[in-house]
Amino acid sequence: MKVLINIPDWKYKSICEGVEASKRCGVVGPGPVVHEAIYNGTILPKGHGRLKDIDEVERRLDLDKPDNVIAKALKNIIESVPTIVEAE
Repeated sequence: MKVLINIPDWKYKSICEGVEASKRCGVVGPGPVVHEAIYNGTILPKGHGRLKDIDEVERRLDLDKPDNVIAKALKNIIESVPTIVEAE
């Protein structure tokens, strides 16, 4: 299972630096901030494809040109695909 979570920068850094493990003095578990982040996380669907910044793709399509038929067709295709994770 893959879960997308949102945790504060300070929490991520402390986990990476090993501070969390030493502060807990042998207590096993990620702590309440990470528990809440996992609980509120987005479960990525099994078999999902590559995750890309579609907003950036749309910017590069140059949809402002009135004769850009191919780009407009691609935008329709992009909009028909379900969003897995909303933009920030």
